[in-house]
Amino acid sequence: MKMSFRIALHFVLSLLLMLFLLGLSMMFIEEIVPESNKNFNQAPLFGIIVFVVFAISYGWYLGRPLRHLISWIRQLAEGDYSVPDKIQRSYQPHNHQMKKPYQLYQDVLLNVWTLTNTLQENELKKQQLDELKKEWIAGISHDLKTPLTYINGYSTMLLSPHYQWTEEEKEQFLKEIHAKSIHLQELIQDLNLSLQLDENKIPLNLKKVDIIEFVRRVVADAANDPRAKDDQIEFYTYHERAETEIDEKLFKRALQNLMMNAIIHNPPGTTIQVSILVSSQVQIVIQDNGKGMDKETVDNLFVKYYRGTPTDAPAEGTGLGMSIVKQLISVHKGTIDVHSQLNKGTTVTISLPRHLAST
Repeated sequence: MKMSFRIALHFVLSLLLMLFLLGLSMMFIEEIVPESNKNFNQAPLFGIIVFVVFAISYGWYLGRPLRHLISWIRQLAEGDYSVPDKIQRSYQPHNHQMKKPYQLYQDVLLNVWTLTNTLQENELKKQQLDELKKEWIAGISHDLKTPLTYINGYSTMLLSPHYQWTEEEKEQFLKEIHAKSIHLQELIQDLNLSLQLDENKIPLNLKKVDIIEFVRRVVADAANDPRAKDDQIEFYTYHERAETEIDEKLFKRALQNLMMNAIIHNPPGTTIQVSILVSSQVQIVIQDNGKGMDKETVDNLFVKYYRGTPTDAPAEGTGLGMSIVKQLISVHKGTIDVHSQLNKGTTVTISLPRHLAST
């Protein structure tokens, strides 16, 4: 509406200016044309000339920004998300205004400018995601290949007719094969679960549970893991009982992933504290005093395919773990927040709605 008003006002003022100039011109002609030639009326011809000049000038004045705008939109449609130089030069940053005659279309131009910036950001994010996918594919290929190499190697050794292995050696080989097969199974489960979550094909089997006792059991399982033997794992809560609705299998998966991250990615001797706060919602806080994470890692922690380590470095998991955790919390209508600093530890806070009343 503002643009229409500006164009209409500009047209009226320009038309009045043309009529004023035409009147002055006619008065000038009356003065300079000899009396003997006044029987020839030159006013219509002169008026037509003035009108044509006005129309050409006005059309150029209005059409030039439109031509640049149309060219800009065509450029965006072709995938070029840069701002044309002529448009950039028309903007005056000191007063946040466009130069004339671009002011007539300022609303449209600024909106297209905003659209261009958004498309630039989306294109950059797409390129970054594509790069993450490439790195992730290289990483997951390595993760799948490594346990298969172990399984193939140990099984070949067991089947070799050239050497007689002791029972202890055979048992050790079988333990390694079993461990690597479990790791492969976990990788495949991560991939399947991620695809199912992306396609919303995971039905929630909600049950009323005591979330205090549920989390206590998950923490106890993590504390009994051999990888946590040197860590100090603590559980705190002021509440004896708090009931809510969760899918026990899926929510346990999310908590286990967070607990094992705190164990695996921190040095031995790390203290891990798990606490539960109950108010209008249930808050589960997992806090450690480990090595922490830098800002880039925290910002990308829930980005799918982000591994946080170069592909040639040893890394456990698929790069889907934290993405899956966030998706599992989200399907429970909850949120997850992570705060971390290098050498100062990490705090993960899960907030769940209170589906049912608690005591």
